[in-house]
Amino acid sequence: MRGRARGNKERIIILAHQTEAMARQKILRDAAYYIKKSEGRSNKSGAMGVLAMMQAFKARQDAAKKAD
Repeated sequence: MRGRARGNKERIIILAHQTEAMARQKILRDAAYYIKKSEGRSNKSGAMGVLAMMQAFKARQDAAKKAD
């Protein structure tokens, strides 16, 4: 069980990095789209990590928009 949990955590971290890289290349939708989509998930274990990452990314997106 311990190895499986660690593997899931590592996959979430990899997904977060891939998502942020895609957003930098402007091939993703706005972060608000993904936040709404992940809030309704029944599997909270992995979704909560991704949700937290997307909320942090959205905050950075909003800050960048205000700076422009």
